[in-house]
Amino acid sequence: MYTLVDFITHVKGIEYILSLLAIAVFLVFWETLKPRPFRTVVNTGKDDLEHVKEAGGFKSVLKSIGKIAAAPFIGLAYIV
Repeated sequence: MYTLVDFITHVKGIEYILSLLAIAVFLVFWETLKPRPFRTVVNTGKDDLEHVKEAGGFKSVLKSIGKIAAAPFIGLAYIV
């Protein structure tokens, strides 16, 4: 860190990581205060897995991910 810009960038990066960590710790703490912690997370996960099975399984998920990954390149092709 020889310049002021290097120092500020380093400090801001650490602040960003610390703020994300603080939010994550707060969410985990908030869930542990509930009578049945992480119940909604487990139920949502089960519902998601059930939806994936109904929609066509893992093949359908990979197809959707492929479309999402290709979208920026298709948009760039329209611009060019």
